[in-house]
Amino acid sequence: MALLAIGIAVCTVATFTRIAWVGLACIAVVLLAARRPGAIFLLPILALAVFAVVPGVQERLALGNSTSEEWRFEQWSNALDLLVPWQVLTGMGLGTVEFFLGEEAHNDYLRILVEAGVLGLAVFLWLYARLLQAGLHAYRTLASGHDRDVALAFLAALIARLVMSVTDNLTLHPAIQWYFWAFAGLVVASLLANEASLPVERLERPSPEDSFARARRPPRGRGPPPGGSLPGPASKATAVNDP
Repeated sequence: MALLAIGIAVCTVATFTRIAWVGLACIAVVLLAARRPGAIFLLPILALAVFAVVPGVQERLALGNSTSEEWRFEQWSNALDLLVPWQVLTGMGLGTVEFFLGEEAHNDYLRILVEAGVLGLAVFLWLYARLLQAGLHAYRTLASGHDRDVALAFLAALIARLVMSVTDNLTLHPAIQWYFWAFAGLVVASLLANEASLPVERLERPSPEDSFARARRPPRGRGPPPGGSLPGPASKATAVNDP
């Protein structure tokens, strides 16, 4: 597994794609925070080593840095200008940004705001919040170590996706969506299977009133006779002495 992680890291660095490097850093932070918190301080050292040793990294970080940032800010401003006041709630329609500007917004949140409005962005953020909640719940509650590892990997991928979406168009790439939503479905399916295997008592939590009523309920077969009450000590003594 360690060799696989190293191979993925090397291949990601070799893409010379800065947003991919950011995603890799996010994944590394999440995994180390969950498994080896004390090793997080090694990440900046490793990043500096890659920056100093790997050929082309310095040039890629410096190449067109200001130009790329200026273009993105201008693109975001132009995209926001497309959103007219009376369409703020529902947006201008899917594909509006690319149709009018010739390029995507390079910001998933901004693009959804312009094309689907405030309501669409709210649903989009709600969906991500639910995925984050499901991933955390799976990591904390699943009994299988393998299932917990899958949940942790999904959390790392989800957080990286949330960060990368600030400057990229991840939701528009079908190949990325296939893997991501299959990953999400695997985690949710593990949660459902885990809940189905739990005893009913653990799934159905009684209310405080129900618990109090159960505590006062007499055991089965020892209830009071119809129209009477349970015999006390005096009644038992009378019954024994009565010929």
